[in-house]
Order: sequence, then C-alpha cells, then structure tokens
Amino acid sequence: MSGAAEVSAARRRVEAARDELRRLRSSDPAAAAAVRAVRLTVRTLEDFWLPAISLAEREAEARSGDAAGDREGRDGTNRRADGPGG
Repeated sequence: MSGAAEVSAARRRVEAARDELRRLRSSDPAAAAAVRAVRLTVRTLEDFWLPAISLAEREAEARSGDAAGDREGRDGTNRRADGPGG
C-alpha cells in the first residue's frame, strides 16, 4: 500500500470513528461527563486530526507525483525529472 493509500485509509477510519461517536447518546445524568468527553473527542477529530490527515494526504499525493518524475517548479511550471531543472 502506498503512502497516499495508507493516509486515505486512515482518513476513512477516523471519519468512521467520528460518525460512530456522534451517534452515542445517553439521557442518564450519571453519564453526563462521559457524554461531554465523547463530544470533546468528536471535536478533536474534526478540528485537529482530520485537517492533519488532509495535509498528509496532499503531501503524500505530491510525493507520489515527484516519484513519478513530475515536479512543479517554484514558478508553477511542470518539469520532468529528466528535463531541465529535474
């Protein structure tokens, strides 16, 4: 499995966990602290982990493009690894 595929698989697992946690409910007052902890966990997944995974996905995709010999120059032009600037 490539780096990009592994990161995408991680995204799917985190999204599935978040969705499952969102479904947890309890009307028991004794569970209020646990429900707050679950909400905080969902918020952490949404605000920190999923954006970090998105960044990792973009970086992995960029690396896989570089490995294929395509590179984008600082001026936005595409260059082949075997051509000028490669």
